[in-house]
Amino acid sequence: DVAKNADERKRLVHLLSSDVESMRSHLHVGKGGGLEKLFLDTIACCSEEEERLRGQSGPEIVTNFVKCTLLYQQYPHDEVYSYTEKAVQFLLENKFIFLMEILEEKEPQQKQKKGASASKNNVCSQRQRHRRSFQYQVTPLGEAAIASGIPPHEAAQNVQFLELAQEQIYLKGDIHPLFLVTPLSTRLRIKWDKYIDIFTDLCEDIPEVEDVAVNVLKIDRGRLQSFIYHPPVTNTTTVASSELDSAETLKYKRFYSTIVLLSIVSASPTSVVEKYMDLSASDIYNLQKDASLLCRSTAVFCRELNWPLLTAVLESYTDRLTYGAQEHLLPLMRACGPDIMHSRRAKHFYSNGIESVADLEGCDELELASLIKSEVPFVSRQPLDSSAVGAGAGAATSNIDTNPIIPEQQQQQQKQSEEQDSHALESCLGLARTI
Repeated sequence: DVAKNADERKRLVHLLSSDVESMRSHLHVGKGGGLEKLFLDTIACCSEEEERLRGQSGPEIVTNFVKCTLLYQQYPHDEVYSYTEKAVQFLLENKFIFLMEILEEKEPQQKQKKGASASKNNVCSQRQRHRRSFQYQVTPLGEAAIASGIPPHEAAQNVQFLELAQEQIYLKGDIHPLFLVTPLSTRLRIKWDKYIDIFTDLCEDIPEVEDVAVNVLKIDRGRLQSFIYHPPVTNTTTVASSELDSAETLKYKRFYSTIVLLSIVSASPTSVVEKYMDLSASDIYNLQKDASLLCRSTAVFCRELNWPLLTAVLESYTDRLTYGAQEHLLPLMRACGPDIMHSRRAKHFYSNGIESVADLEGCDELELASLIKSEVPFVSRQPLDSSAVGAGAGAATSNIDTNPIIPEQQQQQQKQSEEQDSHALESCLGLARTI
């Protein structure tokens, strides 16, 4: 195609011969966790290699490390040192690291002369025998962020909700655990005029949702109403006065994503969620995938902080988010895998009395094939003939049979129908043997 199309050939030549902008570092804008995650990992590694780095203070180690980055080579050094100072200050303020004073013993000096002068020198040497240095050490919160892979900025925002959930978590309605594992940054397009209606309908259907949303998560209906007339700006500036509004806006966007996740774990059809919340299937799939990964990471985060009850709760939602199914259907889906036993089929099996793996093992192949066949949507193998449809419509209007079915055609159609049924039964039997 490129050889035949002159325009495509010109574009390819331009792409291969033109100057390409050099790669730029984006550590200072938070890409990949930013400088904060980089320094946190570096400090943790330096703590394990304390003997090799003996004699260097914590600030010196961080400064020497940042000199090895692409950021230091591409940006003015004063700016890089400013970014470094802000990143380290963030880790200190949010208690990911702390600065610890270490007294290191100096090497023994030559023996002092005897007498009064020697005693005075002993007092001075006693004071100078140890050298003071300062080292960065990682706190348990920092170790949890490293083990889970959650960037420090996201961990600092979510830890306040996790601490409240550690004291008291509301399991009814599923909204509280799902909010804890909802990604902080959402890519969903939110229509604020529909948001308030969706929230109202949800509170009417599940009264526990309103209790958690209003009393625990501090979702205000009045604030949602104001967003209809004054929608929040998606890209807020770094002005100090807008930081609080930005955090509040992120919370309301995150809660909207939580409502979508609630529909997913409740096994609502994707087409219904698309239409009701005005979303695309790709948006729903991406949110489900991100939430499933974050759920695993958050469970590891809580385990590292010695929160066993909260860890167990979040781990129970990992499979529900992965499979998009209700909790009572998970045993069937785990036994067969989501490719064979998807949520619709598991729900069909459960409604027909197969509620556990033991029930599944007690069924024979014909019974499973019959259940699968009754669940699989019908798909015709023959394309629809528009001329036949037109002829059929005309015949129905005029009540004249212009194209009667002769016995040979009737036998051929019946034979094709039997072949289709046989093929469907063989497919169901093969799937039943796999199960």
